[in-house]
Amino acid sequence: MHRIWASLSSHLPWGRAIPKVHKMVNPGQQLSLKALQMLNDFMMDVMSKVVGDGGKLHALAGRKTLTACDLLFAICLNVPDRLHESIRFASNTALMRFLYPLSL
Repeated sequence: MHRIWASLSSHLPWGRAIPKVHKMVNPGQQLSLKALQMLNDFMMDVMSKVVGDGGKLHALAGRKTLTACDLLFAICLNVPDRLHESIRFASNTALMRFLYPLSL
C-alpha cells in the first residue's frame, strides 16, 4: 500500500512537498491519498490564481518581466491579512539566502 501511495503521490505536482510539510507539522499522523489529492488541487488552484494576478499586475506596470515584487503582491492579495507579514519575512529570507548564501 505504501509503495502505491508513494508512486501516486510522486505524479502530483505537490505530491512530494505536501507529505514533507505534513510530517513536520503533524509527526504522528498519516496522510491519505484522497487528502493528498485534495491538498494538491487546492495548491494548484491557489498557485494558478497567484500567477494570474501576478501576470495582471505585470501587465498593468507595463514591464516585460515579472518581478518578485509582483508575485509577492499577488500572494498578499490572495491570502488572509494575518499571513502577509509571514510571507514577506519568508520571501525576504529566501531572497537573502539566494543572493548571499555564505553570509547567513
